[in-house]
Amino acid sequence: MKNNSRNGQSARHPSEPAPAAERTLDETLAALLEQTVAKLLAADRRADPMFGPFGPLVALSHLAYGHEARLLEQAASLLCEAQPHLRVVHLDKPIPIVPAAREALQSNDWEHIEGIRLPSRVYSEDGYAPDLVIVDSRCHEAFLFDIKRSVDTRSSRVRALREKMKAAALVAPDWLAARARAHMIACTRIAILDASGETDDPKSGVLTPSGFERVLGVPGFAAVLGDLRERFSARLQAELDMLMREPGRADAGEDCENFSAPVAALEHTDGDHPDESGPAAEPQLPVRTAQSPRPRVGFAIPLAEPQDDALEALPRRSWH
Repeated sequence: MKNNSRNGQSARHPSEPAPAAERTLDETLAALLEQTVAKLLAADRRADPMFGPFGPLVALSHLAYGHEARLLEQAASLLCEAQPHLRVVHLDKPIPIVPAAREALQSNDWEHIEGIRLPSRVYSEDGYAPDLVIVDSRCHEAFLFDIKRSVDTRSSRVRALREKMKAAALVAPDWLAARARAHMIACTRIAILDASGETDDPKSGVLTPSGFERVLGVPGFAAVLGDLRERFSARLQAELDMLMREPGRADAGEDCENFSAPVAALEHTDGDHPDESGPAAEPQLPVRTAQSPRPRVGFAIPLAEPQDDALEALPRRSWH
């Protein structure tokens, strides 16, 4: 390999992958997808004998849930980090759920709780670790997000999660100041992100990817997340198809398509881009401004959705 005559450093061969520091956001997301698929296929699979010849397929399907959820979390973090007005906070410990927070929620209406900032350095046996913690420097707001593959608001697990997030929000300003040096938090907002986009209910704390995009001002967020899910799904289905066609398993059913029904039954509620012809000015998304110096809490409510012509002007990603 030849040295660069200008700086004396070795030049990288065109076929070699670029170092992480030199990758564009699109290249980083593409690499993240490949890493996720590789980890999924390399993971140990314990086939359940109850499913007979379908055991390996069911085992892979179960593992896919967790890997896709992690893919969505990491992609959301990368997209937010790319925005200059957002800071992604990585906490080393869960936010403690102090008894005073639960008592405050029991005796006060969540929609009217404001001016409450509870100390975090209090003994607590319970805690909450958000999937994504964001600080918006434009309005000094902190956001606690829990990312799910799909959300059923009628589920008791979702209701319990929402109450835990509310309690964590009352402690978050003090905890973020102590653990992440994030000071001057005027408001802490919470939301569960439904990556499927099927549940859109901001007033009950559930956001779609497009709602998330408007809340934080991250252009293209919904499109990128949807593209990642489609690509991951295609890779998974290709692997399932290959497993299904292995000798000894192809004869297990009269029609391979019939397997889609039992696989779909395992679903649970946890966790097109035209080429850009040239640089285009990004439309200005609504900007939140702090309206009160007092620490307060609330759900993350999207601002008014931009007009159709503004949506058409949003830059479209092409990172195939």
